[in-house]
Amino acid sequence: MTPQRFQKISQIYHATLEREPEQRAAFLQQSCGGDRDLRHDVESLLASDKSAEAFFSSKGMKEKPKRLRGEPSQSLVGRTLDNYQVLSFLRAGGMGEVYRARDTKLGREVAIKVLPAGFASGSDRLRLEREARAVSALNHPNILTIFEIKEADEHLFIVTEFVDGETLRDRIRKGRMKLAEVLDVAIQVASALSAAHAAGIVHRDIKPENIMLRRDALVKVLDFGLAKLTDPQSTITGPEEVTLQHFSTEPGLVLGTSVYMSPEQARGLPLDTRTDIWSLGVVLYEMIGGHLPFAGATKSDVIVSILEREPPPLEDDAHEPAIELKWILHKALRKEREERYQTARELLGDLKDVRHELDTQTTRGRSIKPELSDRTTRSQRSRLFALSLAVIIIAAIALALYKFVGRKQPHVVLPAAKVVPFTTFPGRELQPTFSPDGNQIAFAWNGEKRDNFDIYVKLVNTGTPPLRLTSNPADDLFPAWSPDGREIAFVRQSGSDVSIFVVPALGGPERKLYSGTSAFLLLYDYGNGLSWSPDGKYLAFSGQRSPREPNSIFLLSRESLEARQITTPPAGFLGDSTPAFSPDGKVLAFVRGASSRDVEIYIMPATGGEPKRLTFDNR
Repeated sequence: MTPQRFQKISQIYHATLEREPEQRAAFLQQSCGGDRDLRHDVESLLASDKSAEAFFSSKGMKEKPKRLRGEPSQSLVGRTLDNYQVLSFLRAGGMGEVYRARDTKLGREVAIKVLPAGFASGSDRLRLEREARAVSALNHPNILTIFEIKEADEHLFIVTEFVDGETLRDRIRKGRMKLAEVLDVAIQVASALSAAHAAGIVHRDIKPENIMLRRDALVKVLDFGLAKLTDPQSTITGPEEVTLQHFSTEPGLVLGTSVYMSPEQARGLPLDTRTDIWSLGVVLYEMIGGHLPFAGATKSDVIVSILEREPPPLEDDAHEPAIELKWILHKALRKEREERYQTARELLGDLKDVRHELDTQTTRGRSIKPELSDRTTRSQRSRLFALSLAVIIIAAIALALYKFVGRKQPHVVLPAAKVVPFTTFPGRELQPTFSPDGNQIAFAWNGEKRDNFDIYVKLVNTGTPPLRLTSNPADDLFPAWSPDGREIAFVRQSGSDVSIFVVPALGGPERKLYSGTSAFLLLYDYGNGLSWSPDGKYLAFSGQRSPREPNSIFLLSRESLEARQITTPPAGFLGDSTPAFSPDGKVLAFVRGASSRDVEIYIMPATGGEPKRLTFDNR
């Protein structure tokens, strides 16, 4: 379709809407003359408009065209096309009518998509054939399999696998979906798009009607009838990237279902794979909330909403999604595609991360929630144990102060705590620690790509993004604020090689303080690996003199950069870890583990001496 053709369709469409309902049929007949395709295109636009009911009920238009009602224009049920016996009508769409049929040669049920009569020749037929060849090359479990393309009795049709199930639209109409079901559908659709995009195919019409849910929960993405082949090397480059002209649509033609169209699609701009990411974001939003993020009384209102408005927050709904999903939706529905997910694979990774997190949870107090797990995973046990152990360490330090300093702490009644999310990033955020003034939190995060951990700092009670302090390809972990809040010490680990660095809290050049080896196994499970002395002169850490030795506690002098070993675990023990200075710097608490399940808390003078065991939970 040329821009001139589109402009003519648009002019007649808007001019028809300006007329009274009883005048529209005559005006449309006069404007289109004998051009049936032109009238068909205008009627399709009118059918999607709010005023369509009045239009089709006016004189001369007693009924909507059958195709627009989802009915076959001329039923083929009972007929035989080549070796396919047509059994029943399934649905009608923009690219033709779909029937259930039986392959009499192979004895299997199939689906056939019959092209409208006007499409059986010329460029439209070539487009359909290219679509079939392109999609049939995608051997993916979540993409509808195309068997062949045939012509019989003046009917051109595509033969595909028959999907025994329901559309996602049918499922949404039945009621609210559980979060586990939402994620399962979204992950499978994202997987299909990832494969299609890698082959240079853009779907451009992702919507619940084009997503089938088989009875065994397998998802199938249907109808690549609006697909466009793009250069696989340039699908995430600039929006003006030249595409392969296999069956592309010219800029200026607005295709796709309006409520699922991306902003660039609504503007009639050249499209790339990121338009599918937007559409999947809309579908994901609808599955969670039960309603669309962008709506309007007319198609024009919907497009304005897509271009100018933000979707309503889902937390205003009675069913709040997981906070990680809110972050995914926010990124998938960015109006500027450069700010959106750049690939379906990236979106797929985040969706899988959320599902993994939900699988490891034991309960969620939401209407949309995963099923409770019957068993606790190893990572759950580690997290729960780490939390419990952190509380015990704090209690141990308080006890140490009482015994060594001799001061009685006054009884303080703390107000009830209110737990609120501090970050909503994908991936994993570890080892949060407050700055001395309590206004910032440093933490380790493996980033949007989840490739390695770096140190970040984020202000408390603000919406500002975090400040990234490190960008080394190794893992940077265990941030620890200096007592004056000006520096942050951290551990950089690459395999068994471990170094300790400091970096300015506001960003700047790093400085290495120590290099050595350490398994750091206990550190990952039980807590932070560094502790500053209150005077800022020493850093306590857990390390090894050699890989064969258990972890011990060391004191690192900031002045001389010399590390002095102050604990020696008994033979056969895993080692000592998680050092923590008391507020006055005189006492050091740490964890000593005989095994991964047999750990106890010890305290000792910070200057050195015999450790004293405080807990006896595993005697």
